[in-house]
Amino acid sequence: MVTTLDLYDLLLRGDTSGDRQLLPGDVIFIPPIGPTVAVFGAVRRPAIYELKYEHTAAQAVDLAGGLMPDADAKLGQLERILPSRTRQMENIDLTAAAGRLVHLDNGDRLRVPEIRPTLVNSVTLTGYVWRPGSSNGIRD
Repeated sequence: MVTTLDLYDLLLRGDTSGDRQLLPGDVIFIPPIGPTVAVFGAVRRPAIYELKYEHTAAQAVDLAGGLMPDADAKLGQLERILPSRTRQMENIDLTAAAGRLVHLDNGDRLRVPEIRPTLVNSVTLTGYVWRPGSSNGIRD
């Protein structure tokens, strides 16, 4: 019997419904990889993903497991190789519908940065002090 197993369903979603038992003499054929996109930065599973049915930035972020809590989705960056063999960088606001619907091409790299590591309304004490660290200055 000929069957197809989608490894993305297995690896990303834990779907084992396509599992089949291998028997002696069975052949496993893995076709060449299709179009890919790299998703990295503040996402749950940074990696290079094959684009099968996914065509937008939002779908690529979903493939990567979604955004981390410290992701700065307004400052997404898309790096693309143009037909002229040069690279182009485009800023993408992944919180806006237009940014989420940006079409992805083979070889694109989508980066989602983290928010700045600064603390608002606080003071950081470092060096040779009794209690180093950050505080908002308010004591109970």
